[in-house]
Amino acid sequence: MQVNTEKTKLLAQLPPNQATLVANAQFGDHPVESVDNFTYLGSILSRTVTCKKDIENWIKAAYFAYGRLAHCVFTNHRLTMHTKIMVFRAVVLSTLMYACETWTLYKREVKRIESFQHSKLQHILHIHWKDCITNNEVLSRAALPSVEATILQHRLRRIGLRQKTTWSP
Repeated sequence: MQVNTEKTKLLAQLPPNQATLVANAQFGDHPVESVDNFTYLGSILSRTVTCKKDIENWIKAAYFAYGRLAHCVFTNHRLTMHTKIMVFRAVVLSTLMYACETWTLYKREVKRIESFQHSKLQHILHIHWKDCITNNEVLSRAALPSVEATILQHRLRRIGLRQKTTWSP
């Protein structure tokens, strides 16, 4: 087996009470570069133990997916609302929630994901901020579960448990 030393990187995570980490490693005669983060199988791994960068990456990807479909699907008056919601769920939400079962989430990350989901659903459902519609009502109109429920469903599926797909607000 041959190891490409140019592609080999070192990522060391810090203990909670340590501010900096000096990591020097060599593979044979070649030093191994120490990095702060790198992408592996679509997920961003970093020195910090949070998944903040990973979530930012998936939100950007979901914005891009939404933007690509906005003109031909989400603002198309010939398509039914049900079709628009199904496309949103199949393309945008699946992009947003990719690998969500492995995320270690804090409330602020959940709020960022919810904010994205609600803003796009409000756009699809033609709901304006001055209509004073609650987020639960938006989810109810779209017949979609909350972000937390979706992540829980993904986690249960990953460990082999199935959750009933019926949902009511």
